[in-house]
Amino acid sequence: MALTPGSLFNSDATGTTETITLEPEDPNTPTNATFGPCFYGKDSQGNPVQIPAAGQSLTFKVLPCINPLTMTLLSPKDPETVLLKEGDTELLDPTIKNHSTVCSLVIKGI
Repeated sequence: MALTPGSLFNSDATGTTETITLEPEDPNTPTNATFGPCFYGKDSQGNPVQIPAAGQSLTFKVLPCINPLTMTLLSPKDPETVLLKEGDTELLDPTIKNHSTVCSLVIKGI
């Protein structure tokens, strides 16, 4: 099942593995932007859990309830607008300024 955009959050079945990719805004122009540190959910002490990112993709399992996915984006180009997509679905279109930006999605595991 894919992430389904909603008015306040994106939802998917708990336990589903999702992959978010970072793509250029203009498909004819390549991007060197990458994911930096990313966090999703909390550990037993209530601290954010860092999830590994692999260059231009980020894979995680959907947690139960509502949890924020916080992503750091890095780019040598300044400024640069990129697309965050899950499959063909566009989730966000952040602009990276001063070579980095932080953005988040609120995900509800159902």
